[in-house]
Amino acid sequence: MTPLRLAGMVLGLWLFAGTVLASTVVQPLWTYRATAPEGYSVAISADGSSIAACLDRIYFFTRSGEKVWGGFGGKAVSITGDGSVIAAGTDAGIRVLDSRGRTLWLDSDVKPVDTISMSPEGRFVATIGGTTFSLHTNAGFLLARNSTYGATAVAIPTDSSIIAVGTPNSVVGFNQSGSEKWRYGTFENRKLLFARDGTYLIGASAYSVVALHPSGNLLWSYRTGSNLRDIAVSSDSRYIVAGSDDRKVYLFNRTGGLLWIHDLGDPVACVDISGNGSFITAGSGRGLDRRIYLFTSAGDLAWSYQAKGWVTDVALSEDGTSLAAVSDDGVLAFFRTAGAPVTPPATTVPAEAITTLAPPATSPPAGTQPTTEAQPTTSGPEPGPTRAGGTSLLPAALAALAAGILIRVKEPGR
Repeated sequence: MTPLRLAGMVLGLWLFAGTVLASTVVQPLWTYRATAPEGYSVAISADGSSIAACLDRIYFFTRSGEKVWGGFGGKAVSITGDGSVIAAGTDAGIRVLDSRGRTLWLDSDVKPVDTISMSPEGRFVATIGGTTFSLHTNAGFLLARNSTYGATAVAIPTDSSIIAVGTPNSVVGFNQSGSEKWRYGTFENRKLLFARDGTYLIGASAYSVVALHPSGNLLWSYRTGSNLRDIAVSSDSRYIVAGSDDRKVYLFNRTGGLLWIHDLGDPVACVDISGNGSFITAGSGRGLDRRIYLFTSAGDLAWSYQAKGWVTDVALSEDGTSLAAVSDDGVLAFFRTAGAPVTPPATTVPAEAITTLAPPATSPPAGTQPTTEAQPTTSGPEPGPTRAGGTSLLPAALAALAAGILIRVKEPGR
């Protein structure tokens, strides 16, 4: 065999191995299947030791897969970082429980409750039942309730100094007593999240990721190719991940710089990110893909898992070691992310990697947006080739070339 042919074979095998590694398929450490094919929400403690999930009922599990308790039908669940308190949106209202399943308090004045935002330490719980938003203390004391805005999303910062409520045509900021403080006009608000450090609010608004200052001023926005379905913010407040019906997962830094995009091949139903941005997860839904994906901070695909139902929610532990996911066939799956800690991307992104920030799809109605100073703009060329399944275009081209070399090696008479 000539050196050229040997080199061709080595190159082909190396590229093939790289492609396989880039699309590694894993299996969960354990799964739990509910009696009925229902799956809505999942939450995980900071160290991955406790998991709460809404399937046909609300369940609480240990990291080893032991079911501690189950009960109460509901669609939304949240958990404190230490796993000691679980807030659940149930058919009977907002129910807050301890890790043994004992009800700490219940407010059944508004029901059912299907949206929950709980401060990391569990000091405050904001909920939406129907179109009514409510704010409670961790002892169950009602601070604010309002049903006049048609609430679609709600978020609170750690200190609960402001309550952000999404409505069909705006994001409204309230104080703790429920009085309106500001309003920013944007449309079809599906989800709101405050950064842990309280310096900005992220919204999934129709076709745009929108970042607002707690005073209601626009910081930046980014126009996606289709309806935005989910967003998540790292607990160190440095990174934002978004998933959209355009099949893409987007990773931004806190100033709106686009770090990378992945095309999953089907609409992205849910996303989450670890505490320092080292891992990003996404679930595909409403298509044929039905996979759970785990990416590193650099945008490389670590592994994927083929679910049997549409993936409806995913949750990464803050320490990045554990991942839980639920699907609409009533299955909860638990994974260890494996691998050494990954260095997150730099906060300051090179100019050539930043995409120009686009304004919201529709200008806010006159008089609804607070007066703002001139907003900083960021410019730069369009991002490079979109990654798909963790394999860039260059390796694919090289693989094709290598395949040609291998074929020629096998031809008789050469």
